[in-house]
Amino acid sequence: MKYTDFKTVLNSSSYKVGARRAHRIQTALNEGFEHTRIFEIDFKNFKRDVVACVGNKDAKMLINKLSNRWDIVADYFFEYKCNEQELSAIFWADGVARINYKDFGDVISFDGTFRTNKHAMIFVPFLAVDNHKVSIVVGSALISSETIDNFSWVLKAFLKCHEKQPLFVITDQCSAMKQAIPMVFMEAKHRLCMWHIMKKVPSKVSVALNHNPMFNKFINKLVWNIHIGPMEFESRWHEMIDQYNLGGDTWFTEMYEIRHSWIPAYYKDTPMSGLMKTTSRSESLNSYINIYESYWFDLVQFLNNYDVAIEKQRYRQYVHEAVTRTTNPKKVDAEKDKCIIDVYSKVDDIISIARNDKSILARLGRNLDKFMGDIEKEVPYEDPSQQKLDAIRDHLGVSIPDEVDILPPSGIRNKGCSTGKRLIVVVKLTYVRATSSPYSLDFG
Repeated sequence: MKYTDFKTVLNSSSYKVGARRAHRIQTALNEGFEHTRIFEIDFKNFKRDVVACVGNKDAKMLINKLSNRWDIVADYFFEYKCNEQELSAIFWADGVARINYKDFGDVISFDGTFRTNKHAMIFVPFLAVDNHKVSIVVGSALISSETIDNFSWVLKAFLKCHEKQPLFVITDQCSAMKQAIPMVFMEAKHRLCMWHIMKKVPSKVSVALNHNPMFNKFINKLVWNIHIGPMEFESRWHEMIDQYNLGGDTWFTEMYEIRHSWIPAYYKDTPMSGLMKTTSRSESLNSYINIYESYWFDLVQFLNNYDVAIEKQRYRQYVHEAVTRTTNPKKVDAEKDKCIIDVYSKVDDIISIARNDKSILARLGRNLDKFMGDIEKEVPYEDPSQQKLDAIRDHLGVSIPDEVDILPPSGIRNKGCSTGKRLIVVVKLTYVRATSSPYSLDFG
């Protein structure tokens, strides 16, 4: 193997491509096995050699790499702690992450579900949501175990980096996180991940109830509803418990007791809570970086994979920003237009589904007639001419003024312009018979 072959294996690993697939890609680029001087086993053996080369120097190499960034990259932050000589926790954030937190850090989520392969360290990304409703990283950590001490240390490092507490924190039901957060983020409100709780429902109810579409519709419509308040939620919850005989279920009782920490009805007025109700964004970043054995073995390689993922994420953010800055809004009332499009879409879907069922179509017509009668009582009569003006206004994106105090130019002609009278030329076509060719045209 040559240097370029080594780089092929290493660079492929950073982009989530294993040694076997990297060899296949290289073979395809070389147009066949007969033109490839390196075998698949050579790629695999080199990856094995990388692991052996790093050995137990892994953690030290990671610290050295981040220390170099600290020295040469503006606003780079990182801290670590050791338990005796073993690395137990590390937190880092670059200048972009710090700016992201300053702009969008009111609500953050973090999750510690995924473990690294070689050292079983747990990756903990801290995420916020930008003005495009896209996840952005505001800090990252690795911890050796999910303990109160480790989480407290990481949160203190986070606070030291960003110098202000978030207003709103979303996590899963990890007991260590639950105890560490109020110890450090004393001003933040802590909420639990709804997705983590709701995915447990199938295992907490009977098989029959789990396959009951009415129950699933009822509980999902109730729990995820961001439009109702606490009183209405509690009333509907008790209705569900009574209707499906869940009164003696311990899990449902416990979830109701902590309802203030995960049901949107109790924090729907919190800024940005509508954008982030789950830590699934954190989990998607874990999946995005792809912490799997096939792609990396040590902490330094993990950091390389992380850098690639963050680069891709930030490029998408740059594209969104570029579009926002160079695109003018098309409408003055986008929310209303969205509602109109949504209604059209729903009606179209209903017709598509029921197109061959005359009884359903007839019922739809009757329901629409009834609804039409109801809204005619609520909405005042509108003259057709006003509807015409509204259509013109919506198309132009601006109201038509009643009074005009600025007029367009009166039409003074610039010097050098023609008189505006078009010279009319009559063209007479005469067909002349030619001796050596077909017909030719003589303009006269």
